[in-house]
Amino acid sequence: ATRRSHPKAPLVGADHQDAGLCPASVCAAHQEGMHLPRPLKSLRGRLFAATLGALALTLVLTIGIGAVLTRRQVDHTQVANLARRADDVAFQRRTSVSYKNSNSLVGKNVRLIIYPRLAFAAYVPDVNRSGDGQTTYNSGNRLLNDIVSDLVQNDGISWSFQENSLIENLQHTGSRLALYIDRYVTVQNETYRPGPQGGGTAGFWISAPSDHITINNFTSFGAGGIISNNGTNESTNITISNERLLVPGNTLRVDAAQGLTITGCSFGSGSTLLFAGSMPTTSVVVEDCRSLPMVRFQGSAVVSAVFLRNRYSAVVASGVTHYQTFFNFNSARPVFVVNGGVWANRGGGFFGGSPASYTVSNLIGYP
Repeated sequence: ATRRSHPKAPLVGADHQDAGLCPASVCAAHQEGMHLPRPLKSLRGRLFAATLGALALTLVLTIGIGAVLTRRQVDHTQVANLARRADDVAFQRRTSVSYKNSNSLVGKNVRLIIYPRLAFAAYVPDVNRSGDGQTTYNSGNRLLNDIVSDLVQNDGISWSFQENSLIENLQHTGSRLALYIDRYVTVQNETYRPGPQGGGTAGFWISAPSDHITINNFTSFGAGGIISNNGTNESTNITISNERLLVPGNTLRVDAAQGLTITGCSFGSGSTLLFAGSMPTTSVVVEDCRSLPMVRFQGSAVVSAVFLRNRYSAVVASGVTHYQTFFNFNSARPVFVVNGGVWANRGGGFFGGSPASYTVSNLIGYP
């Protein structure tokens, strides 16, 4: 028997498969009435799909990286605040060594723990190590032409972990300007008045390890500032120019510094430059001061200083127990040189107290 077909009749179903015109799966799909997806054949469609994918990936990365950076900044701020509070607690304990152990939350994610050192073994790998040695600074910040009043008994203005920054034309009434672990920071043209609070009214407080700090034209109706150590750390390359203490009985206190220059100071007739630390203070130059009535050495550390071309005014102040220009309470034999200038305190005397090593030359009015 023979099978005839029209030469132009279409082949469908099995005839397509028998003729090798389509794969079996495709032909079966046609037989069952199924529709196959059509691939993206146009360039426009492919570009649109790729653009959507890139936008989605960019959005995910932006949100993720932003969250990580925000979390790091929050953590850094909390750590800085905690460090300042820990230093303040430690400073208070120096004069009052009895305290209560505590373990409490300070803020949302910061815990303040006060315990003996060994109790921290559960939190840190080495309780005898102060930190990881890495310090992150905020760069380029400025505080300009401002009036600040505060009632806190701590840091009225906290300028912590700053570098390459400027504070200028500041009127501050209250506690103190805290320069905490800063470098290359300039404070210029500040006028300070102590507030009514009972503590913290130091004028300014430079905490170690700070480096290249410049205080210029600081005028105070109260304290003259503090340069303090921080554990075993000390500050370096500190310059204080044209500081004026307008109320007698106030002090610029230096606890620890390597490389300190004080120039053009004016301390009236009853204010003091005091070296009072337990760490060495060396490479100190005090020069061209218009009025420097009293220099005092107190503490266990060695002090090495040079005094150049200063005017040592007569000591005229109530409540002063020692009227000498230089007096050593208990410092470990300070070493200082006086060269040039004018000495006008003959009635009070030049030096008194515990032994010290000093030389005097070219000083008008001496001996």
